[in-house]
Amino acid sequence: MLGFVTTSIYKSVAESRVNKIDINGKSLVTPCYFPAVSSCVTTYSTSDLLKFLGQHSRPLLTSAYDLYTESLGGIPIEKQLEELSANVILLDSGRYESSWFNDTDWTFERYREVVQQALSDFYMSFDVFPGDAQDHFEQETISHIRQSIAVRSEDVCIPVLHMTTHDTLFSMLETITTDGVKLVALPERELGDTILERCSNLYEVRQFLDSRSPDVLIHILGCGHPVSLLLYIYAGADTFDSLDWQKFVIDPSDLSFRDYSHLFLTNCHCRYCSNDALPYVHRVYLHNLLFIKQFLNDIILSIKDDTFESFLKRYVSPPVLGGMS
Repeated sequence: MLGFVTTSIYKSVAESRVNKIDINGKSLVTPCYFPAVSSCVTTYSTSDLLKFLGQHSRPLLTSAYDLYTESLGGIPIEKQLEELSANVILLDSGRYESSWFNDTDWTFERYREVVQQALSDFYMSFDVFPGDAQDHFEQETISHIRQSIAVRSEDVCIPVLHMTTHDTLFSMLETITTDGVKLVALPERELGDTILERCSNLYEVRQFLDSRSPDVLIHILGCGHPVSLLLYIYAGADTFDSLDWQKFVIDPSDLSFRDYSHLFLTNCHCRYCSNDALPYVHRVYLHNLLFIKQFLNDIILSIKDDTFESFLKRYVSPPVLGGMS
């Protein structure tokens, strides 16, 4: 696996920006969204959903934990993602799934086995949850990040930083930016209780990185709400992932999440919503994926045209943006 190269294309208001990522002969333009597949939330088997997703989204995220458990059923780890070699694959650490299933047998050694064998372009570090090492959280986090980087490369390992306190987060950022990392991941929910708090903290992170390593990208874990995407892009985030595309229906008229059963109430006439031959679940998935792709394309164009702030104000009142300009 080769490392990835980031090329800055354009920067606009606040910290909004467009970058191009080249990796393993593939490319992505950011901001971009990685629809996630997880055994915690799916109406299909993980492998079947990955095949479906691979046909309809170039970037995607899957879990090291799920690849490992599938291998116990007889599917070798190195074979599971072969059909998706044209996709840009982000491999999550599996800590979310192991925590969800209360599986204490998900160890770093098993994570390392998957990362070494799985056909992926990027992989998340084996993250430390705050409750796992309360007294030595920062030291344990940095140690696990460096162990994770050693599995393959600092170019393609994405350190995951859980936020306990403001000072701890920035201390860890300062340490890892000296280690040559190219992208860092922050869980959305840990950036603050309110969207204002989250945007403010993210904006500060982006400015901190700009002063030290401006080429480092920011990934937001667990974020798929269109309004949140808008605001976080304004504050300097580059890539996102979530399971939301499976769980809700996005209403294009106001960027809201609707109940899974409400697709027809959106009055959407996209090529998937109007296709009576598709099963309902496929219509929901494809409607959401198409909307997110088009929405992000519109954001990218507005950043390039210096109209992103006007685009954002269609959905967000100006006072929310006051601290990021």
